[in-house]
Amino acid sequence: MLHAFYNGGFTAINIVAQIVQADDPGLELTPWNHVVWGTLPDTLLDWARTVPDLNLLPSSEENLFRGLLDIRSLAMLHLADGRIYTIYTQEIELIHRVQALNKLVSCYARRATMDRTTNYTIKPLQSLYADLSGLVLLPPFRVEDVLYLASQGHLMPTGSTRFTISGRALRVNFPLGILNNGQSLAQKNARLQEWLQDSLTHKRVRYYAEPIFIFDE
Repeated sequence: MLHAFYNGGFTAINIVAQIVQADDPGLELTPWNHVVWGTLPDTLLDWARTVPDLNLLPSSEENLFRGLLDIRSLAMLHLADGRIYTIYTQEIELIHRVQALNKLVSCYARRATMDRTTNYTIKPLQSLYADLSGLVLLPPFRVEDVLYLASQGHLMPTGSTRFTISGRALRVNFPLGILNNGQSLAQKNARLQEWLQDSLTHKRVRYYAEPIFIFDE
């Protein structure tokens, strides 16, 4: 669908957008976890301990998921040498928790190198990173949480808003010249529908039901 927005002034810009409602059954929100490397595990641990109002308590691999669901826990820290800590905060109000989580992520994101991963254990990463420091597991959020925080002007830590959409549209190469011509938004949307129908008729649309890897990005 074509939508119009304003670029900070009074010029309307038309874009092709896929609209997904917050309650869409195909919408899921799961965080990326952070692989931290380029420093010693003890250094990463010391950085986390310097974040104000956070407490680190030893944990175990069996409690990784249980620790993330605890209302007082903020994250889990799995060091490269196998030690595991639950990072606790006394804050239970959403905005304050996100602010604390931002401080935690900032303590290592600016000092070491960080990658994103869906792994929840350190073992698969140890053979991939020669100077692995640790793995930080971020807590889950709800879509309603993200919408509320955005409405209040609060930013969330990198990787914490990993949205997956079943039926995500990719490579919609709609002609840019149509977006910039003098037609009305309704006329442009009609042209878009014609283009979509033509793509379907000529079998240029393909649906992949299974997760895939693409090697030509």
